Amino acid sequence: QTSHEKRDPSLENMCRWLVYFGSEKILLADLVTRPKNSIVQQSFCDPYLPFIDEKQRQRLNHRVNGDGFGVAWFLDDDPFPCILTSIKPSWNDQNLHRLAEHITSNCIFGHVRAASPGSLIVESNCHPFQFGRHLWMHNGCIANWCVIKRRVIRDLSDKCFSYIKGTTDSEHAGAVFVGFLPNENPNEKYSGTILKEAMMKTVNYIIQLTLECGGILCPSSLNFAVSNGDVVIATRFRNSTNQDPPSLYYTRERYECKEPIPEGMWSPCTRGKNRGSNVVISSEPLTYQEEEWQIVPKNHLLVVTTSQRVIVEPMNVNPNWFVPETSVDECALASMPALLVPPSPAPSSPRPVMIPPLNPAYKPKARSPLRSNSDHFIRSKSYTPAPVRKIPSSPTAGDLLTSKEIHHEGESSEEDSLEDDSPSASPPNMPSMPFQTSLPTPIDQGFPIRRLDTPMHSTMTSSRSDTINISIQINIHKQHLYIAIVAITLILAFLLR
Repeated sequence: QTSHEKRDPSLENMCRWLVYFGSEKILLADLVTRPKNSIVQQSFCDPYLPFIDEKQRQRLNHRVNGDGFGVAWFLDDDPFPCILTSIKPSWNDQNLHRLAEHITSNCIFGHVRAASPGSLIVESNCHPFQFGRHLWMHNGCIANWCVIKRRVIRDLSDKCFSYIKGTTDSEHAGAVFVGFLPNENPNEKYSGTILKEAMMKTVNYIIQLTLECGGILCPSSLNFAVSNGDVVIATRFRNSTNQDPPSLYYTRERYECKEPIPEGMWSPCTRGKNRGSNVVISSEPLTYQEEEWQIVPKNHLLVVTTSQRVIVEPMNVNPNWFVPETSVDECALASMPALLVPPSPAPSSPRPVMIPPLNPAYKPKARSPLRSNSDHFIRSKSYTPAPVRKIPSSPTAGDLLTSKEIHHEGESSEEDSLEDDSPSASPPNMPSMPFQTSLPTPIDQGFPIRRLDTPMHSTMTSSRSDTINISIQINIHKQHLYIAIVAITLILAFLLR
């Protein structure tokens, strides 16, 4: 087989399914476990694809389908189907093998799953899906699903959307099918004509939406199967100009298999008595007698009527909606969930200013890097707030926002000359406002205390060293306070004892 990188991603994760519909009941084991190429065998063996070109054969159907399975069947006294699903591989589930030896029905669905990349392995994502009295299965992949998923959900009515329990494109396609039924009611019994029309509308809706989404033009594989217990509709479709959809076969033979021989996982099957009154539709033939099976032509629809009459007819799809195969990498990214697509590097952005100015029109200068001291951060003096004391003069708001700090008369600072060479330190056109007499306490903001009644030193080193010393003293006082509280607590505990 071709490597994963060279295979079409929309066909890389193909499932396999089968449908039985007949006038006679058949044992579930005669379809699922006993035949030599049963649906369980197909889930881990090399594909068996007669009547298909060798080049196409290498890319059709996945070799391992171990992401879960599901079987469903109808009972005589109940119009609603019974369903058994599991996320375990079908070959390793004992309940499936045990129940298959005792369940009989005249309408059976079986499915083994190979999940798409990023799809959840949960029971709610295992086929077949139930919509009222209808069963729905899918083998294939909807192109650009991550792009059109939101559009599909938006187009669904609340009633149709309520039927969806999982996250797969297959189940959403089934909800679209329900939306095309009369009154969007899947609990009613419909004729084959109504089901066929709803199926064709579903296929046309999906294909048209994938081409209008604006993404990469990739073909979709839509091998659908639906049944209400009285009629079966199946499709084999892919809107590609040069490649085939996943394989699909059918036969009118009814097989009766002997009990499995001890040394093997399969048993020989023989033809039943009533040939022609039963139909088996499967992704691969269940036996290796090629003359007993027929392949469903490309882009055709198969209908099994209530009287088990088989009708195969071409699907009416706009020929302009068929697209050539696109590169593997582009289609893989288009079908991949957003969480799995490698994100593009985020552009670098400057660090935002933590303290905005009072006037939004004023743009402060870039602040100096932060310097850590214990649990505090010492900012540049442009953004170092200080406790407010009552002072005789009333500086303006421009004096508060300037890059220079408040100095005593006649003093200057070397650091001011390094940061600002302009003749005036105040920003232009700054409105005047009274000096605020109450500001948040600097300790509440995580800043060290700087006393205003202490003259500012004339050098940068001495100014910062005083601030650091004050911060250290505060930490020491806090530690002493904590020790005193602990000591008092211990003494009270000892006295109360």
